[in-house]
Amino acid sequence: KQDCLIALFLPLDSFIYTRYQMPVVAPEKIRAALQYQQEELFPGCDKTLIPALKHLPQLEHNIALWYDSEILEQLYEAFTREGLTLAAVMPTFALLASREEQPVNELNTGYFAQYQFMDYALADIRHITLTDYQQPEFKAQWDQQFGAIEQANPKISQTSDWWAPVNSHFQQSFYVFFPKAISTRFKNSSRLKNSRVIGVLIFILLLLLAVPFVQNERRYYQVSQDYQQVWQQSAKVRQLREQVIQLEDKWALFDNYPDIDVLAIIAQLDHIIPADSWISAMRVKQGFVEIEGYSPKPARILEIISAQANFEQVAFNQNIRAQRGRDKEKFGITFHIKNLDVQGFEQHYFATE
Repeated sequence: KQDCLIALFLPLDSFIYTRYQMPVVAPEKIRAALQYQQEELFPGCDKTLIPALKHLPQLEHNIALWYDSEILEQLYEAFTREGLTLAAVMPTFALLASREEQPVNELNTGYFAQYQFMDYALADIRHITLTDYQQPEFKAQWDQQFGAIEQANPKISQTSDWWAPVNSHFQQSFYVFFPKAISTRFKNSSRLKNSRVIGVLIFILLLLLAVPFVQNERRYYQVSQDYQQVWQQSAKVRQLREQVIQLEDKWALFDNYPDIDVLAIIAQLDHIIPADSWISAMRVKQGFVEIEGYSPKPARILEIISAQANFEQVAFNQNIRAQRGRDKEKFGITFHIKNLDVQGFEQHYFATE
């Protein structure tokens, strides 16, 4: 048991896949660069995810597969407790990878997926859960674009002998996740001599792990240089982003200024002021409205304005003056527009210490 290395194949919904654009560099550099971007790719995710990929420079977008490193180690420990050695975790679609460009379908108990392979790498992927497929809207959209699932001629199902193609396909797969103990085991070993270990898995582990761990000391420096280069190239984008943020802050001053509908106030006063009275002047300042006018009963005008639901702090702002030769008296009234916080706006944007 201890000499037997086990590869665990899991369905697609056990992983996360993302698309990325990268220059043509070594695969280990791409993986390291993607891990640098993990916080941006998965905001709010507090788990440590590790990527696996095969990069095709001829594609505009490549696909990276991600797996939770904590779950990977928990699986390794669970196998170890049973006296078994978990050497790698892989997706089931790795068994179907081929060099030719052709669509391959996978039907699982929980989802349906259609893969497009190119030189043993994922060129494209379409995925839908069977729960969503049972919804009429999603089913109609999927069937119209990709064809009905029951007619898709799936290559993998629950009854398929999924282990049979391991010998021919596993050698070409790059979507492999190794527990830390396995990585350390091969990193510290200059050569592996174990004629008792049989099967294709040990050969593939040697093939895939040889180059990355021999160059491990140089890897961090090279990745850092590539990261600095990308960072410098993106300086213009970051500068434009800062300018946009500054413009948004400036425009916020205008967008958030309390809106005073002067025409609506004039129309309201015209409607409530009696016909024997009129307004001769009006000023609006910091949410307060000051009016002057003539009326035979200025106190009545004050009562009418005070009764309005959208006016508050209504008061005379000047002495009532009788007009010689007229039955009207001149008055001045001030009131505040309710729920209009101009002072709060000024304190927020123009506060001084």
